[in-house]
Amino acid sequence: MYMPGHKRNFEKFPWLREIGIGFDITEITGADNFNDPEGAFAETEAIATELWRSRHSFPLVGGSTGGVLAAIYALSKRGEGILIGRNCHKSVYNAAELLELRAEYVYPETDPVLGCYTRVSPESVKRALEKKRAGLVVITSPTYEGFISDVSTIADICHSFGARLLVDEAHGAHLGFGGFHKSAVQCGADIVVQSLHKTLPSPTQTAILHLNCDIPVSEVRKAIVTFQTSSPSYMLTYGIDQCIRYMAERGEADCAELLGNLRLFRDLAYPNDDPAKIVLPRGEYPGIEFEMTARGYVIAYAGLGDTEKSLGRLASACGYSFSQADALPIPKAVRVAYPFEITATEPVELDCSAGRTAGEYVWCYPPGSPVIVPGEIITNETIDYIKTLISRKMRVSSTEKALPGAIYCRSSLDKRIK
Repeated sequence: MYMPGHKRNFEKFPWLREIGIGFDITEITGADNFNDPEGAFAETEAIATELWRSRHSFPLVGGSTGGVLAAIYALSKRGEGILIGRNCHKSVYNAAELLELRAEYVYPETDPVLGCYTRVSPESVKRALEKKRAGLVVITSPTYEGFISDVSTIADICHSFGARLLVDEAHGAHLGFGGFHKSAVQCGADIVVQSLHKTLPSPTQTAILHLNCDIPVSEVRKAIVTFQTSSPSYMLTYGIDQCIRYMAERGEADCAELLGNLRLFRDLAYPNDDPAKIVLPRGEYPGIEFEMTARGYVIAYAGLGDTEKSLGRLASACGYSFSQADALPIPKAVRVAYPFEITATEPVELDCSAGRTAGEYVWCYPPGSPVIVPGEIITNETIDYIKTLISRKMRVSSTEKALPGAIYCRSSLDKRIK
């Protein structure tokens, strides 16, 4: 007589069997508490900690989004300064707004052919910290397109300024295994968040947070519990446990095999740092469903479930070349207010919004990096960029859902306007 309400009654609810609901239990006798582990889940954490060689690893059921929110909550105090890679996921911006952090940006380098952000340079981080001290630096590595920053050098720079480094490595749970590029965990980042489900054999929504610094484990767990559900799905937690155990036993060999199979694309894919992100020219690929279709390219996402056969089928479908004409310059924005300072907004026609202060987020999803953030000045270049994304049928979203015709801007009724 315990939750959930379906009681695993497959006869009455036949669809439950189809989705494998048999593991959907709760914290009954014999089952550990995911948020306060003492038994099986404590063992899972111990295996993960040893596998990734972290100070402590925390499995998550709220995806990397929950991990990023918890990490920033644990590493920051309300009102402090934070340095954010401009291509960071929207969860980073949400955390900064929630804690009223005074965010400054560091702009990654851009690729002239793809027209996307690539790596955050150590020099840009150093210049930014010299200009304005921040207690926390957040970068995304690898990017959706597979570009990896020099995390080791960036970590050293951050620590020399007394700052912590958080790396959103959501797309890199396979890094450090089987000959792939080193993980940020191995490169000295203070906290690293990874999505287990993106490349490893784990259910969607599962992730892991690796602690590498001297923050008490209890504080990090408290932050995680703040943002994570108190009723985690035991189907997800079982999937995490099995994934971690599998990686401990077979991860090195499986990743080495995957890396070997990815050599099929050595002369076909656009050069990057993570061959598991197969970047190909946009075109017709019959029978292939891509992870993302961008302006002039597509991304095929490889994972441990791929085989030489599946990758060979994709390789045989390749026959296009890149064109630099497809690249679209990413507009840089000027911030005049922090998002938490905007208290009133109003809709404005997109074509008439140049010069106004953005009152909502606009992002392209995937990967979920904001095109514009509340508090930034909207320029003609920004408007053209958004309109081009929409015309090319990219998934452009906004907080208030006013696009494509309008965008919410700061209102003259905003009491905080000086």
